[in-house]
Amino acid sequence: MLGAGTEDCKEACAFPEMASHCGAKLQPGSPCDDMRGYCDVFHKCRIVKPQGFLSRLQLFFGGEGLGPDRRIHGCKLRVPPHPE
Repeated sequence: MLGAGTEDCKEACAFPEMASHCGAKLQPGSPCDDMRGYCDVFHKCRIVKPQGFLSRLQLFFGGEGLGPDRRIHGCKLRVPPHPE
């Protein structure tokens, strides 16, 4: 899950090793804020929350951290046979 970003994604001029690319901004999806977030299409750094939606979903289906009463055991996808 993404949090609200407070800083802009920096231009290439802000990094000494990229001075030749001055004026270029980080592309959407590029890591920013010391690898704690990602740039969005509006060039804002969006911080990724450690317990975001995908992490909670992974824990839910993995069964870790939910306790024995909430684990999924023997879950199958039941698809009826195709009529011929």
